[in-house]
Amino acid sequence: MNCCLHLAFEPLNLRRRWGASTSNIRARLGAMNHARTDRPTSRRAADGHRRRGLGMFLCPGIVWAAATGDRSRSGSWKGIGLALALAGLLLSSCGQKSPESAAGVVDPPLTTNGTVEITARLVEVPEGAIFKRELYDYATILKYQVLKVHRGEVKGDTVYVGHYNPWKPRREAADRRVKGIGGNVRQFEAGQVHRLALEVPIEDHFMGGIVNKYFGRATGSLYWAVWTNRAEQ
Repeated sequence: MNCCLHLAFEPLNLRRRWGASTSNIRARLGAMNHARTDRPTSRRAADGHRRRGLGMFLCPGIVWAAATGDRSRSGSWKGIGLALALAGLLLSSCGQKSPESAAGVVDPPLTTNGTVEITARLVEVPEGAIFKRELYDYATILKYQVLKVHRGEVKGDTVYVGHYNPWKPRREAADRRVKGIGGNVRQFEAGQVHRLALEVPIEDHFMGGIVNKYFGRATGSLYWAVWTNRAEQ
């Protein structure tokens, strides 16, 4: 951001220090270049980096001065407005993220664990489905609306997924009994979009207590959540 501000306001600094006319600026810059070429070769080599760095800040000043030309004092306000507009554009471009950084890098465990990988919206968290009870480890079944299938095969647009000890953040859910699960979801809330690495059926991967508020109302296999991350909506 500092580089953007230097680039935008250097033209104003040049005009304040050297006068308002374009010819004055060009004369000063010409004198500076002439002085440098008169120096011994060794000094010119030593100053190479400084000349290139100075060019970063002087070039925008030359362009701005050439564009505005010799104007009256009242007309210089237009030049100031142009410089401010340029500063806004530079600041906005500095703040923009590349498509790669905006989309983010997919967490490797999502692509290497499970046989199914989906992006899905958590439809609801039924009352009583998530609770904390000491010395009781369980999995609860949550209902998801499938938005996209990345790996594997999913039948229909609704899946029922079992999460182990759902009252814990996913990164803390694994224990001595259940290993290899995780993610960055801290708390389950209806409407969240998750990217999940899944196994199916759940009984092949978890032998323990299951809280299923959809028992008798939903058919099909229950999935086991291996990795659960928040996803872009």
